[in-house]
Amino acid sequence: MLQKGEKIKLLTLIIGCILAISLFVGNIVQAATNSGGGVGDLPTCWANVEVDNVRYDPVTQRTYSCHWYEILNYLDRKLLFTYEFTHGVREVLRRNNRGEVIQERFVGQSQTFLAITVNANDSLDQCGGQGISMSGRRPGQYEIKAYTAVRTAIQGGRLEVQTDDEVAVFWIFENE
Repeated sequence: MLQKGEKIKLLTLIIGCILAISLFVGNIVQAATNSGGGVGDLPTCWANVEVDNVRYDPVTQRTYSCHWYEILNYLDRKLLFTYEFTHGVREVLRRNNRGEVIQERFVGQSQTFLAITVNANDSLDQCGGQGISMSGRRPGQYEIKAYTAVRTAIQGGRLEVQTDDEVAVFWIFENE
């Protein structure tokens, strides 16, 4: 039988573990994802895209986002796809009484555009990361907006899949 002090310690440990797990699971659940199939002459093509882990690290003074795509090409020909991932940061200058940003200042953006050939009856997936240095920025509230997209088109068909913007809000404080 556990003593009262041991019960409190055990309960504290259990609650702490549950909170830590919920934070980890929360990050996974919050990923912006989208998938879709081709239209027209591309009904046998499919793409999945995701952006997640959008964050600011005060130790390195950098923002980060992770981007991923998967393409399935079951046409009988090679296809050229564009893979785009974008990570932008803006300083929030003012919000209205509903919490919506009504004035902001552009800080920086990191974009990647890649041309990718996917062979006939093949699939391909890839991940990458983006980030911006926030070193020397003034104290205040900032937002990161990031998305991932895959696109292709041939005469008579197309495939366009993009995530919604994944948004992370963070603060830079005076002593960072």
